[in-house]
Amino acid sequence: MLGFALKDFKKFAASAGPSLELSLVLAKATALRSISGYSAPAVIQALRRARDLCEASEDSRNRFNVEWVLFQGNLVKGDLRAARTLADQLMTDSDRNPDLPRVDALLADGMAAFHMGDFERAHHSFQLGVGMTCPEHDEPHFFTHGQNPGVFCLSYLAHAQCFLGQLDQARDTIERSVAISDARAHSPAHLYGYVNALTFAVRVHEFCGDVRSETQRASQIIEISRRNGFKYYEAVSTCHLAWATGISESLVDGVSKMRDGIAALEETGTSLSVSRFCVLLAELYIRGGQYEQAQLAIEKASRSEQLGTHAWDAEIVRVRGDIIAMKPSSDIAEAICAYQASLAIARRQKARLFELKTTVSFARQLKLLGKQTLARELLGNCLHQVREGYDTIAVRTAQTMMQSI
Repeated sequence: MLGFALKDFKKFAASAGPSLELSLVLAKATALRSISGYSAPAVIQALRRARDLCEASEDSRNRFNVEWVLFQGNLVKGDLRAARTLADQLMTDSDRNPDLPRVDALLADGMAAFHMGDFERAHHSFQLGVGMTCPEHDEPHFFTHGQNPGVFCLSYLAHAQCFLGQLDQARDTIERSVAISDARAHSPAHLYGYVNALTFAVRVHEFCGDVRSETQRASQIIEISRRNGFKYYEAVSTCHLAWATGISESLVDGVSKMRDGIAALEETGTSLSVSRFCVLLAELYIRGGQYEQAQLAIEKASRSEQLGTHAWDAEIVRVRGDIIAMKPSSDIAEAICAYQASLAIARRQKARLFELKTTVSFARQLKLLGKQTLARELLGNCLHQVREGYDTIAVRTAQTMMQSI
């Protein structure tokens, strides 16, 4: 309908001025974004036209909105430099103009920081965003992210808390986000935000090793996404469902579904999530003893040096070390070098959960070399820093390893 409206608009564009066209283009871009993904070519084309119209009409509020969506489009396709530049501009604009939504600038700042591996800065920005909102009553910001900003901040905050090793806090935060979204999901305006909150919940379940909850909520998202044409969320949830299938039911089916999910993600123009799911695919291949396939998957996760997220850098290097260590002709010294590199990244990023996972792999190799004292010391220091989430798979695995040394 919006496409027809824009065609009709051209018949009297000269007398209508840029404001009416801007409203139509923004509405079309918002609808396309929900269906096709944040960085789909048609979305970017519409946004660039909208930016030109904002300049022509000197509309600073809508220009802020357009720049925000362009920020997100650059972010999800992996252009972190462009995304960081736009996020900084959004913060500057909101500093200068109190009428602009500061919470959206904080969201952009936190998201850019998160994917550049600065999890503490991301955590801080999301916390500030939550503090200036009322998620139970806020309406969606339709022309930026299309969601309740407080709920969006809560969801991303939970994700950042996982990386920082704050697993119990992450579960509390995401359940609050989902509960608020669920209570308002009867309104079509809040459905998109509800699916996003559920997607972050699935991510938290995956971090905690809660396969049952991951499966249930991923299946729920797929059902909603198919009804509403949310291709991005369907693809992400397909990957999560594949992981859950691979580790709990059928390894072969899990690998097949993960490959399908990654392919579907790539069709949406998204690269950020691809890195994570390639890491999980590599881990499934390792479970099946398919080390060459695992190597190909992990190389795909780390292929680009300039574009993409840095959120998974420590995990990529850890899994590369696991592949080396588990091959029949393993090179323990090379594996240890990989683990040491992974630990350096995790410590620099304050990614306590990843530091713990790498330490378990490292300790396993040190034990084989007869260096039990060093292995025990590393594990003890790491467990001391992760002071919650004792029922999660990562922490339980580390505790079990500690007891076995």
